[in-house]
Parts: sequence; C-alpha cells; structure tokens
Amino acid sequence: MSAPKINVELKCNFDEKKFFPKGKIYISGPISGVKNNNFEAFEYAFYILFCKGYKPYNPLYLTSDMPPSSTWRDYMRVCIKALMDCDRIYMLCGWWHSRGAWVELLLAKIVGIKVEFQKKK
Repeated sequence: MSAPKINVELKCNFDEKKFFPKGKIYISGPISGVKNNNFEAFEYAFYILFCKGYKPYNPLYLTSDMPPSSTWRDYMRVCIKALMDCDRIYMLCGWWHSRGAWVELLLAKIVGIKVEFQKKK
C-alpha cells in the first residue's frame, strides 16, 4: 500500500515593503585577496543594514553555491544582476582596493542607484 498523495499549496502574503521599509541594498567591497574573503566585514554590514530596515544583498551569499572553477567574470555576472535589483549600494571601507567594487560603484552611478559609504569605525 502506498502513501496517499497530498497536494499542499502554501500561500504567503509577505509584504516585503513593510518588512524592509528602506528597500534593497547591495553590499560592495573587497573579497579576493582578503582573509576569509572579508566575511566578517560583509556579515557586520549585513547585520547593521538589516537592523536599519534594509534588505541587504551580500555577494558572499549570492555566490556561495558557485563551482570552484568559476571565474571573476562569472562572479560579477551574478553580483551585477543582484545590484540591478537594488535601490542602493553600500560601499565597505577599502572598496577602492577591489576592481569588482569599482565596477559596481560606476554601474550604480550610471544607472542612478543611490550610493552610501561605510564610515570608518
């Protein structure tokens, strides 16, 4: 005897604008060549921005399932798509050491995404 098939449809009326009143924000900063891929700085920014009412987009999360053979261009393709879905970009301290962060900043300025810079601690 086989188990009966259950057809379950989940409906969620999640209002993103109520939960994240300040909108979506992409976190940009140096990753390559930094200890632990700068994980602590990205995590700290994620937490602070989330607590302020933003929906943060962390590139370390966005690219976490990419294969080890991925190139810089592959990573940038994913990150740029996420950036284009955001209202703002948040530049971590040291962003100027990252060519990817430069690309993200320039693109944000060109398309009119608001830019915020992390203040030194």
